[in-house]
Amino acid sequence: MTVSRRGLTTAIGMAGALISAIGLSENERTESTEEASVAGAVESFRMAMLTGDGTELDRLCAAKLAYCHAAGHVQCKAEFIADATNGESRWRSLTFGTIDNVVQGSSALSRIMLIGEAENDRWLVPVKIEVLMVWQKQGGDWKLLAPQVLRGSSGEAITSWASNFAA
Repeated sequence: MTVSRRGLTTAIGMAGALISAIGLSENERTESTEEASVAGAVESFRMAMLTGDGTELDRLCAAKLAYCHAAGHVQCKAEFIADATNGESRWRSLTFGTIDNVVQGSSALSRIMLIGEAENDRWLVPVKIEVLMVWQKQGGDWKLLAPQVLRGSSGEAITSWASNFAA
């Protein structure tokens, strides 16, 4: 079999392109795996909130958690978990509508639309709020560092910021 210089050059070029594509696919797989891992943490957080599971909330939240409510009230991890599990108010339903996750190294942003019904002894309160969650990878696990309830935002600035965060 005779191989021309042009055929050899083409074969080497194609092999290089294939190796590069495999390398890009590996990077994309790693990013996809991390985003899936963050998505799993977001879902675990939703379920822990819905069921009032303090042990799971403790596992998911960073020790230095700063939970920022829409009215400006900020709670530390212990205060947040105590309020979420004391039974005075509970979620009757809780879904996370739109979820956008962006991962950059050991940090991640999750922008969600939280939709649900919260109830206490007197009222059933419909809730629809946008939340920005800041996650940090600690010891191989994603920990919630700072959830921030957003007020009156269309989310455009956050989408733009998230795009810059990932760049």
